[in-house]
Amino acid sequence: MSLLTPLYLLAGLAVGLPILFHLIRQKPKEVQSFSSLMFLRTDLPRLSRRSRIENWLLLLMRMLAILLIASAFARPFLRSSAATSWQPPGVQRWILVDTSASMHQTGVWEKAVEQVRSAVIDLRPGDQVGLMTFDQTPITVVELVASNLQEEKSQPEAILNAIESLEPTWLAGNLSLALETAADHLNALKQTDESSVRKEILLVSDMQKGNGWEGLQTFQWPPDVRLKIATVLPDDPSNAAVTLLDSLPSPADQPDNSVPQKQRLRVTNVAHSKVTEFSVGWVDQAGERVSGTEPIFVNVPPGEVRVVRAPVEGPGAVGLELDGDKHDYDNRIYVAPVKPAEKQVLAFTANETDPRESLTYYLERASFDSPQQTVQYLQFPANEPLPGSITELLPSRQSLVVVAPPVHPTLLQPLVKYVSVGGTVLVVLPHPTDASSENEETTNPSLLSPAKFLTQFTAQAEDPSGPDVPQAWSIEEADIDDFALLVDIDFRHPLLTIFADPRFSDFSKIRVWAHRKVVPPSDSDWQTLIRYDDGDEALLTKSIGEGKVFVLTTGWQPEQSQLAMSTKFVPLLSRIIDSTAGEQQQQKRWSVGDARPDSNPDASKESPANRFLQPGLFTVEEGDSEVSLAVNIAPQESQTEPVSSDQLEAFGISMVDKDWTEDKQRDKERQMRDVELEENQQWWRWLVLTALGLLMVESIWAGRRIS
Repeated sequence: MSLLTPLYLLAGLAVGLPILFHLIRQKPKEVQSFSSLMFLRTDLPRLSRRSRIENWLLLLMRMLAILLIASAFARPFLRSSAATSWQPPGVQRWILVDTSASMHQTGVWEKAVEQVRSAVIDLRPGDQVGLMTFDQTPITVVELVASNLQEEKSQPEAILNAIESLEPTWLAGNLSLALETAADHLNALKQTDESSVRKEILLVSDMQKGNGWEGLQTFQWPPDVRLKIATVLPDDPSNAAVTLLDSLPSPADQPDNSVPQKQRLRVTNVAHSKVTEFSVGWVDQAGERVSGTEPIFVNVPPGEVRVVRAPVEGPGAVGLELDGDKHDYDNRIYVAPVKPAEKQVLAFTANETDPRESLTYYLERASFDSPQQTVQYLQFPANEPLPGSITELLPSRQSLVVVAPPVHPTLLQPLVKYVSVGGTVLVVLPHPTDASSENEETTNPSLLSPAKFLTQFTAQAEDPSGPDVPQAWSIEEADIDDFALLVDIDFRHPLLTIFADPRFSDFSKIRVWAHRKVVPPSDSDWQTLIRYDDGDEALLTKSIGEGKVFVLTTGWQPEQSQLAMSTKFVPLLSRIIDSTAGEQQQQKRWSVGDARPDSNPDASKESPANRFLQPGLFTVEEGDSEVSLAVNIAPQESQTEPVSSDQLEAFGISMVDKDWTEDKQRDKERQMRDVELEENQQWWRWLVLTALGLLMVESIWAGRRIS
């Protein structure tokens, strides 16, 4: 016989109350009257039966009733031998090991391996365990559910062998995806007895802050799955990292690319760091400091960030390295050498007697070089066929083709093909229509005048199978009293957005001495970007095929305008050559795990062959050229401050009790079985009924005694 609530037996001490009441002698209730007591001698009464119990049967019934009631509240039950035996519940457990880049911290991976070994050694027969690693994606190393008994027995050995061969990767971590995958897999497992198996996930990780926790906020965690965390931390919590930021923009008074941009660095230090002094310098491929370069020194208090300018780069440098940190896995950032693309600007113009009055004189003296490209200027006579040195015009080679009609007809088809595949053509009308162009066409009828060239060029570029006689352009000389000004400028167009700033938007100082009045075909949709103050178009544009065509109705030489002598000339032509000129260039940051730009499009994006798997400098093919790319560790892998398990519980994740032991589990299971047995037997009901029966008999017996 066992008791579910044995403390209620203390109420059995109340059996002393009936005994006490039976020992108390009651005073006589009857009074006899006498006439006089004066002749009687006073004497004290003698009590011979003062402590003697008279009604033993009533006393026993009352005591037994109290004992029965106390026993009923103690809830007795009979425990069988089968119910007393207990076996620990089986376990279905995923061992989830973090292999992201932050696990490269000194001593962390070794501690993770020890945690896995301990978890495998503590397994009992019948437990199911699997091994899963994760960085950006979870990878199953050892399956949780074995296909046969022999495979189930070999699972622990397979896990021990696998963990010895594993090592951290350089990829960023995605803990939320890994936990969701493991939890869903455990929740999907079927079992015959839900109470006989515990479903657990043992997470072995450094729990660093940048491990991708965001997805857990929207994940519905299965109620039957418990999470146990084995946090592995380095002996020294210090860690600093360096990151390359975007370059500083050009000075405000230089909207072009003539001023080189300066690189900036961000040095971060974790909150619990014990180190504050660091240095950053250039290193070569072997990791040695580049000779002739001086490192910079920076003081970063714990938990703070400093932004500094990068030191001057030396020959043979491949990256910047941070010195003074305890954990060097994230101390180097690779910087790809900038190799500007070699481009050409071709100009087909007339040969002028006075070079200063020619378009080419100012073009060849303007610098259109930028960090992204170097521009070579080439000039050819417009009244001659395309030279043999240029077999075809390609946008990948020629950034811009400047044409000043009249031109030779053989230039027409190469220009049409060039625009259709993405080239940019600038048609300049630098001469009065009643002088140079008409005289040139009269002396050499084979040349195309400005109007004929624009008519045939735009018609064939827009529609090669169009009408034989397209609508013609109308070009005539404008009537100017003194000079014209540039007004009505469309600063919303991408070509002119760099001039939208009030500091650069004043074009009133550019005077135009002569210009042409052009009228495009009526059915065309040419866009006017700049007008003269007399209402005529100064600069027109239109997208044709994959390319663009611009028409400038005046020349930039001094006899036509002051454009070449103004500060707007180089930025304007630079934007025509490169639509991003004058803007702050934000180069793409490549991180470990990103897809390679030269990857096979038919293969899976997650294929290792299609991704960068480690930091370094890589050469990839881009078009018909090779480009060097710098691949670095994801910045979030340097956020090594550990996250508390309380944050995971706030996401609704059920955690394994930290104080759980088999003895506590055994006591809990025994108590649950005792409650079940007592509810099934319900001995207390019979005890209560027996007590009530005794009390009824006691009441009847006591009533008869009194009567």
